[in-house]
Amino acid sequence: MLSPIRVEVENAQNGTTRYKVSEGEWIGLNASQVWNIDNVSNGDTVTICAIPNAQQELDGAEFRVNGMMEPIDGAALQTESGWSFTYSEDNTYQISIG
Repeated sequence: MLSPIRVEVENAQNGTTRYKVSEGEWIGLNASQVWNIDNVSNGDTVTICAIPNAQQELDGAEFRVNGMMEPIDGAALQTESGWSFTYSEDNTYQISIG
């Protein structure tokens, strides 16, 4: 079975990448690899932030729902509060952060 949410992190050594589910604790994704987020329930809010180190920029980010590209707010993604979406158990999600 595929993970409901997959986050691919590239260049993790160049900043801080993390996520949280609803009001839970932030969990670091600070290695360049594909991460599976399995601890989600229908209606949960998933928040991700990717903050580059000083003098660096985020190379890009993509958000796919059921394989289809959806908009992602790159400016919000790069803040301490992060970018969020609401999880639906009927969908699969893939986020790529470069």
